[in-house]
Amino acid sequence: MDLIKNDRSEIGKVYNCHNRDGNICVGWGLNQRDRNTPSIALRLLLRSDPEAARQYGEITDGGHALFGSVEEMCTANLRAAMQDEESEAHEKGDEYDRK
Repeated sequence: MDLIKNDRSEIGKVYNCHNRDGNICVGWGLNQRDRNTPSIALRLLLRSDPEAARQYGEITDGGHALFGSVEEMCTANLRAAMQDEESEAHEKGDEYDRK
């Protein structure tokens, strides 16, 4: 939930792609762009790093539907992670405890 807390902060934080390829997270970046780049940390990065500025200017949704907010994205990702854990436990024959 670090993402939600930092998204609500004026200073914010820059989030990179979950693929760990060194790129800015596309979904988060598009959300920032749609909201006129509220993250001060991202603004500073864009001014100081030409490659980050290039990436930010070129990101698209690639035709995919995106979440309406950071909160929606976090909720969906948490659900998916819990389902993955439950599936793995089931495959191993273990009990899964939903806490």
